[in-house]
Amino acid sequence: MLLFSVALNAIGERDREVKAQDDRLGVTLSQQVDAVAGYFEQARMADLLVARNPAFTDFYRTPGTTRQKIAVGGALTRRVNDALASLEQVFPGRVGEACFVNADGAEIARVVNGMAATSAQLSKDESANAFFAPTLALEPGRVYQAKKYVSEDTHDEVVSNSTVVTAAGHRGLVHFEIALASFRMPQTVSGTTATIVDADSGQILVDSRAADTDHALAGLVAVRSSGGVTTIGSRRVAYRRLTATATNANSWYLTVSAPAVTAGRSRGFGVGPLLLVLVALLTILAAAASGWNQWRRSRYAALHDNLTGLANSALLSQHVAAALHGGHPAAVLAIDLELWTTTENSPCRKLLTCLASTGCGFPPRPRTRPRNGATPQSPTGRRARPSPPSGGSSGSG
Repeated sequence: MLLFSVALNAIGERDREVKAQDDRLGVTLSQQVDAVAGYFEQARMADLLVARNPAFTDFYRTPGTTRQKIAVGGALTRRVNDALASLEQVFPGRVGEACFVNADGAEIARVVNGMAATSAQLSKDESANAFFAPTLALEPGRVYQAKKYVSEDTHDEVVSNSTVVTAAGHRGLVHFEIALASFRMPQTVSGTTATIVDADSGQILVDSRAADTDHALAGLVAVRSSGGVTTIGSRRVAYRRLTATATNANSWYLTVSAPAVTAGRSRGFGVGPLLLVLVALLTILAAAASGWNQWRRSRYAALHDNLTGLANSALLSQHVAAALHGGHPAAVLAIDLELWTTTENSPCRKLLTCLASTGCGFPPRPRTRPRNGATPQSPTGRRARPSPPSGGSSGSG
């Protein structure tokens, strides 16, 4: 019962450790989900806010063709570049590229890492990009957020935000890119890792570990669950799915993982339960030793006389049975010490004399009774006197 109780306590403590870890992972995951969801919402608002800058509508309202105005440059295009560069204030260090693109695909302005492109560096056709057609299909005031792709300008993996601008019968879009690496959560001392997994392909998009990402997390694609906590390999993983929408093509699993409390270590239980197990084992050993000693004392008392400590008839029977085991002959020697000292003709003395004589064979088996260690008593309780030798007369006194 003691071991059973200790085992239950140990299992309970391990369950509490697992639950505590799950709770910590859940809290961190909620923070990650809030951060990513907050980014998408903030990016939508930033794109809409920048698109309302009059620099874009003024460009369209200024007389001349788009190519003519780009070639002239001056304050008109400088204001557009400044509006695009202002996105860096909203997302410091995260905006790699921002641009203003006409509906025919021609770039009107572009800023890369804070540097404005010259007219010669502008792209002639951006219509093949994944963000272009879905954005132009939306009405003004809505933002399209494209799936991950590699930027032609920064050569980084990015997600983008685009919205429509209309003025004077012209239609274009304001677009900017955010590097996926900017979503990376710093590696913690406890080994907690945040990972973003593409829910469609299983590709690891972002991982707290800059190298040796855990591709086993790609198995979440097969789970097809909106969220939960599971064990993958040697790590405990809390995850939640962000599903794609009509204006956000990104379908991601956000995960937070840490080495499982029972993985990569020999301690299946905590220190407390192990101490209880040790105490229980010591208690059992002490009880076993006490029981063994008690059994030895009981056995000794059953086979020896309480008064003299000599072997009794029960032990004699055991020894005789052991000697006769297998059909071997055995002899029993009985010595009455009182009669030995009082008479020359006692049966015991005659037996010893006969055995000591080389010419004497074994006498007929005497009728004996094993000694119990107590002094023979007469029926009246008095000490029995020895019988006189045969043929003699009783002495006086």
